[in-house]
Amino acid sequence: MRAFEAAGRTGSFAAAAAKLHVSPAAISRMVKLLEERLGLALFERRANRLAPTTAGARYLAGLSPLLDGLAALTEEVAALGGRQVLTLGVGPTFAIRWLIPRLVDWQQRQPGWRCGSPPAAPRCPSRRTGPAASGWGRGTGPASSPSRSSPPT
Repeated sequence: MRAFEAAGRTGSFAAAAAKLHVSPAAISRMVKLLEERLGLALFERRANRLAPTTAGARYLAGLSPLLDGLAALTEEVAALGGRQVLTLGVGPTFAIRWLIPRLVDWQQRQPGWRCGSPPAAPRCPSRRTGPAASGWGRGTGPASSPSRSSPPT
């Protein structure tokens, strides 16, 4: 279902694959399995583009809010453990060359914190916003809107 939803949001198997960090063939196969289970086509496959069928559009309209709600619920439940969440959005070069080598040491010194990456591209940095975007909080809401109540030390 996640593969279908990502393909429906992005309009292509390739873009959905990039979003979910799998291959386009894997997305295509997962969607095909879902279509077989439902017994109907969810997409009209066109050259370099997917168009949802009537059933696909209806399924996507109902599924997207459910998956978003599940992600928010997961964040809320994870916050019950009392761990604070540091959300980081950085470019790949910065992540590979600077952040990742330092992250393990930081997490060992900050056992009450959990690190994560933003769920959506708008939180990621760009040339206009600089090399990184971050937020911190108790993780009581969606990761895309963390509380900035106290900075990490």
